[in-house]
Amino acid sequence: MSIARICVITAAALGLTTAAVAQGWQSRTVQPAAPAPAKAKPPQPQRVAAKPAAARPSAQTPIAGQVEFLTRSVLLTLNDANRTGNYTVLRDVSAPSFRERNSAADLAQIFSELRRARLDLGVAAVMSPELDGAPSLEAERRLRLKGSYPTAPNRIVFDLVFEAVGGHWLLHGISMSTRPARTAAGGPAGR
Repeated sequence: MSIARICVITAAALGLTTAAVAQGWQSRTVQPAAPAPAKAKPPQPQRVAAKPAAARPSAQTPIAGQVEFLTRSVLLTLNDANRTGNYTVLRDVSAPSFRERNSAADLAQIFSELRRARLDLGVAAVMSPELDGAPSLEAERRLRLKGSYPTAPNRIVFDLVFEAVGGHWLLHGISMSTRPARTAAGGPAGR
């Protein structure tokens, strides 16, 4: 494999365009390295200005991609818990305030109806949620996401509350239900 091809492959792995690499490769001439002076100083590490710290979740509402991630991760974790009957992971990845209020056995009881209905929340992996308004910061700077997934014959309706813990949004409260799917006219299907 030629050196030019290796450079192009490496550049592609780094996200550079092959045209930019080819242009840079063609415009450079490789010169043999000059011998270093006898008392050359070792190169000093370059100092890079520190980037401003990312805003903590408690400081602002998340952007669209983060909203999808938060709803998707909670619903998929709940889906696994419903399928297995084991709510330990759902509890363990939630905020400390959620863990204090709910044991794994409590969660199994709370979601027993969803489990019996065999509601497949896995659609969250392939669908985007439809939010009922913009994400909002509520009392105590908790993030609230309300909306649904447009599944049929019933929509999956969620109301999720997150709190900022250690720079991450963690589940503080959850409510799940179903409603008849909407028709094109906006009313429930099957009337």
